Amino acid sequence: MIVPVYNVETYLHTCVDSLLRQGNLRLEIILVNDGSSDHSGEIAEQYALLDKRIKVIHQDNGGASAARNKGLELAQGDYIAFVDSDDYVSEDYIEYLYQMLIENNAEMSVCGHLAVYNHDITNAKEHSQYFVYSKIEAFEYFLYGEGITDSPCAKLYQKRLFDGVRYPAGRIYEDRATTFRLFDKCKSIAFGGKECYYYCCDKAGSITRKKKFRREEFDYLISTGEFLSFLSENYPELEDGILRFRVYADFSFLRRLVFSNPRDRNAERELIVRIKKNRWKVIRNKKTPKMDKLAVLSLMLGLPVFKFSWFLYCKLSGRLLYNK
Repeated sequence: MIVPVYNVETYLHTCVDSLLRQGNLRLEIILVNDGSSDHSGEIAEQYALLDKRIKVIHQDNGGASAARNKGLELAQGDYIAFVDSDDYVSEDYIEYLYQMLIENNAEMSVCGHLAVYNHDITNAKEHSQYFVYSKIEAFEYFLYGEGITDSPCAKLYQKRLFDGVRYPAGRIYEDRATTFRLFDKCKSIAFGGKECYYYCCDKAGSITRKKKFRREEFDYLISTGEFLSFLSENYPELEDGILRFRVYADFSFLRRLVFSNPRDRNAERELIVRIKKNRWKVIRNKKTPKMDKLAVLSLMLGLPVFKFSWFLYCKLSGRLLYNK
């Protein structure tokens, strides 16, 4: 298991303790301290003294991509799993993923993940039903937002999938630029609905939570463009899903722009033009989620209506807004 570590002294104990509870499995836990300025590196070293399965690497800050790549470089096992250091996992996280992968002769297995507030996992799904998808089926489910995500976490990979594949250095949204390349190298992917990965959220002040918009956010469009261009070239039969995801991604980024300050009006206009160009095809697609269709309709009524509609949705759902 590879764990990028950066300024997470508040969360690191919970994360590592959950990894050490994985049973009698032969595990290699690589903690990559990515230039932390708090006590995260010291905490990691303390764990390495307590358990020989833990290896600690210290490096200058290079971001999540650099940390994951360093872990991949050093990993000795036949399988790879990632856990973010401010999240944690169930006691059978690896066992569940491994059994799915082995029993179905798959190259990758995927479990469910749960957004957790105050460490409350009482609502975690416990059913163990799983499905086996071809890579084309996995791509289609992803394109329509049906359970499979491009997060590197909540997955177990055959290590050979990473031959020639690394996370792009210095870029955020590195998962969008990488996971599809791993899907493409699979013959089959096992997906189980059991929620074994716990994504920690701060529930306090949900609508007041704001995140500063940075120019690096445009990496989202770069990574998405690479992903969709690859699919268009190699899987033209997924054209409808590709178009749906393009509009979805454009809406996602437009939402970030309209809540940023100062606003990039030129980028907003470019996205709106592209969304409007494709809107009718997306609306007519029976597989398009209702939320996408509502977003298209709200934008047709004008940008102020779209912005208000999204603000109202964020207020009801606790989604993150952007600030200056």
